[in-house]
Amino acid sequence: MTSPKITDVFFVVDGNRLEAQACLLAPSLRRHLSASQRAVAYVRQDYLPHLLPFTRDVLHASGVEIREIPNTDKGHAPWAAPYPQGNKILAASTPRDCDVSVFLDTDMIMAEPVSFSRMLGAAQIGAVVSDYQASAGQVEDWEHFYDLFGMELPAERVQLHGGRREWRFRTCVERSGAFGRGRPTKHVRRIAKRPATARRAAWVPLSTTPDPIGPVVQQSTR
Repeated sequence: MTSPKITDVFFVVDGNRLEAQACLLAPSLRRHLSASQRAVAYVRQDYLPHLLPFTRDVLHASGVEIREIPNTDKGHAPWAAPYPQGNKILAASTPRDCDVSVFLDTDMIMAEPVSFSRMLGAAQIGAVVSDYQASAGQVEDWEHFYDLFGMELPAERVQLHGGRREWRFRTCVERSGAFGRGRPTKHVRRIAKRPATARRAAWVPLSTTPDPIGPVVQQSTR
């Protein structure tokens, strides 16, 4: 009999708002995760001393392991300003000893058991597609953004319920979560190691608007 694949289901706790959300998510994970699925809460090193005792108690009672995000003990480093979405990238790029990694936004709850390894199948990465149109819809804008990280624009497209077509992101998508093999993908590690590139991308003008593409960076790293 094949042993079940070990799955780490992780989320980020950063600030009072996310602490409150984590106190709802954690008990739902406790209820629905299987014996081969582990819940992990990533916390910035500089925020860990400020984590409320109540939040610690809820996470502990829910069987959630608290892990530090490495190299985050100096203010907003490596970001120039507070960047919660960036902390998700850092958490995702942290090595984990598991077969499958699953990222969940902290404002979610788990409503029923899910076999993420079965859902992933033979694929390397799976993700939840955004349910609304991203800020930049022109091909050249997305080609430039992907090129900043040495990635090719995916050719796949998905059809949304409203009949609109939307770009399908390869590693990080807006809302809900992404999952893949236990070791972080080379693209996630590359983005995490190049915060200057992420900041530079936020000030590249779009072909469709004179405004910077900060919203696109938010869309693609959230």
